Amino acid sequence: MKLSYQHYRRPFQFAILGLLIAIPLLNLLKVDAVQGMLCSIGAAGYEITCALGALQSMLASREINYSLLLSASVFILLAIFLGRVFCGWICPQGLLSEGGDKLRTRFFKSSRKPDSLKRYYSGRQFLLAFLGAGLLATFLMGIPVICYICPIGIICRELLQGTMLYKIGGEIIIIMIILAADVFVARRGWCRYICPVGAFYSLFTMFGMKVKRDQSSCVSCGTCQRICSMGNSPVKDEIVKTCINCGDCIDNCPEGALSFEKPSLFKSIPVIKG
Repeated sequence: MKLSYQHYRRPFQFAILGLLIAIPLLNLLKVDAVQGMLCSIGAAGYEITCALGALQSMLASREINYSLLLSASVFILLAIFLGRVFCGWICPQGLLSEGGDKLRTRFFKSSRKPDSLKRYYSGRQFLLAFLGAGLLATFLMGIPVICYICPIGIICRELLQGTMLYKIGGEIIIIMIILAADVFVARRGWCRYICPVGAFYSLFTMFGMKVKRDQSSCVSCGTCQRICSMGNSPVKDEIVKTCINCGDCIDNCPEGALSFEKPSLFKSIPVIKG
């Protein structure tokens, strides 16, 4: 039996969450081969840093930090070659929001509709404006403003605080508000219309891996657009920058008409024949 992307993605998401829980516990036991959290995690003298966090750090300090740029390059390269896989495969808030989406679609069947292109462009304007406002505030105030409301940072801080101090802070309310809004207000609303991290990585996805449709196999049943929690419509070839390359549409296509195509960056590389 052919394994679906879900068979790989879900264990990977839980593995990332498990790692975030295990690192502070291991550090308490003096096992410090790996240190930090998803915002900045390091091992063997090398760090991987959230690219948006790194940009905020440089804007706040008004200095270019080349080592920070290097550590931030991993997630940027990931977006360039594989699209927004950080959102669909790594982000712990994404995993929580998917759970919220299952509740929403169970109780609100009519909510399983794709975004119109008009709504998508309106949402994207707000998304980029929110990102821009956060970066401007960071520059003017000298503090990483976005990090204070970013659910990824909040989850990491709460896991650290829960492990080290055995208590949960008030920031967890923000996560609860996001999940409640996802269920009762807008399907995956944070990820689609607000999240500055997703907005930032979407700026680098123009050459990344994308979902493609085989028109000869497609019967226009619409299953793909109903299953897509990010509001895309593969059946209409409307796969925009909200796509997180989760593979759900590919897994659920009854005709096997959808697949991932290789990054367009590779298509432009000429083949040299001997």
